[in-house]
Amino acid sequence: MHETVLKLGTYGFDREQLILPLVWVIIIFANIEMNLVQEQPKIVINKSSTELLQHKIAKSVDTRGMCCPYPSFEAVKNMNSLNANDVLEVITDSDESALESIPSVCDRRRWEFLVIQEGKDLWKVRIKK
Repeated sequence: MHETVLKLGTYGFDREQLILPLVWVIIIFANIEMNLVQEQPKIVINKSSTELLQHKIAKSVDTRGMCCPYPSFEAVKNMNSLNANDVLEVITDSDESALESIPSVCDRRRWEFLVIQEGKDLWKVRIKK
């Protein structure tokens, strides 16, 4: 069997010795690029007179997997158990809940709120009583 040897400088390398490190370099650079491309959190709706991003969260409710209107039901139920000026954070993957249902409930009840888009299908809604 004939073996191909690549000459780099004064050292001889066979294909197997070159391929594995090259694969690792490609994987590392692909991961670095993916981390750089990930979306940064951005405020989508801000109906707050105070800076809710800096406010301490009294309670967090994860409603991922629940379709609209259940995340807004959870928001109301949990807000009713909080004191005045407490902040609730609702985590949802439902754009309808984050952008329509929960803001509508907050407007009707005159609660301050902030909708933050964390990723393609991930929102955090901070609500202040």
